[in-house]
Amino acid sequence: MDLLFNNYFNNVLRDHLSYPETFKITFDLNKITLLPNKPSGLLKSIKTNPTLKTKLINQISIVLNKYYSNQVDEVYLSTHSNDIIINYSIKSERIEVLPIELYSVIFSYSAPDDVLTFESSNHFINITEDPKFWINLVSFKFGEYLRPFEKIQNYSDFYYGISEYSNINKIKPTIRYTRLLELLKTFTRKYPLVAKYLLKTHQINGDFTNKSDLIFIIDDLELFQSYILDLKEQYKNALKQEDLGPQIFDYLFTLSGYNYNLEDVSEALIQLYESGDHTDKLIEYIVDRLIKSDPNLSGPNLNKERLYQFFSDATMGTDIHALTLLWSKYGHLFTPREIKELNKQTVNHYYETGDESLINFFGNPMVKVEDYE
Repeated sequence: MDLLFNNYFNNVLRDHLSYPETFKITFDLNKITLLPNKPSGLLKSIKTNPTLKTKLINQISIVLNKYYSNQVDEVYLSTHSNDIIINYSIKSERIEVLPIELYSVIFSYSAPDDVLTFESSNHFINITEDPKFWINLVSFKFGEYLRPFEKIQNYSDFYYGISEYSNINKIKPTIRYTRLLELLKTFTRKYPLVAKYLLKTHQINGDFTNKSDLIFIIDDLELFQSYILDLKEQYKNALKQEDLGPQIFDYLFTLSGYNYNLEDVSEALIQLYESGDHTDKLIEYIVDRLIKSDPNLSGPNLNKERLYQFFSDATMGTDIHALTLLWSKYGHLFTPREIKELNKQTVNHYYETGDESLINFFGNPMVKVEDYE
């Protein structure tokens, strides 16, 4: 109804009567208000031409009765200052004329701004709050982006996000490559869940000068890590060839505010590499970067308590190669009693997870596992 009244008063009737203004139209319970952007020629015509007023009321009554299934009881016009107010009453509660699927079809031909207007109307709240409206709308308009077995969490957000991505795709051939990357980065920031869906289904993956650019358009930490973990084999190979591990880690580290967990970083990045020297070099880089970034772990301000806590946390599953590198650098600083306490935590880790790899990792004095059984 919103679009119908907007078209009628701002196009059809305006062309017929040649009044100068356009109207912003608001819809409230049993009331429609026309707010002109300048002194209203239509209002003047209604006041001076009773025949026009009667015809206008009849036309509005016809439209409202179609919408409310002939349940409109009375229609009359009133004014407030320069505004025109259409008042009406209905005999009973509103009866839906159109099935939800039909609304989805209609709005699949509309721009997102029109859909947003429709969604904002209180009269259509029962429709726009029904997931079926959005599911059908997405299916009708953007079915080519849907992939079976890949869940969409919110079809309303998906509709607006995929609309923006679709517009980027349309202009992609006409813009500079750097501009494309800027647009995609803005898109992933604005619609991270939609970007995640497209990345997981490998729909943002074409026409890139360097495959690595695909990763660096993402500035959401969770989305970035998710994408790293979901990379196809072809991307793993490409990234290994470009030796991007250190660069990716630096980017992750920056996104995290330089407070990224060593375990998570290792888990994410090592997904890109096979076991072997390449992985070892990557972990060495990570460890070195972490140490240099934390003043409590390096230099004259080294904080023993912070270091102990670091190793204590590490027993919760940090990559063992990275832990070995760290212990080789700092292990000599710990007393036998502290080492024994750390080894107790490795046993606790074993009982919590079943992982035996860290038992007595920190050397002598060791602890006996049976003492904790």
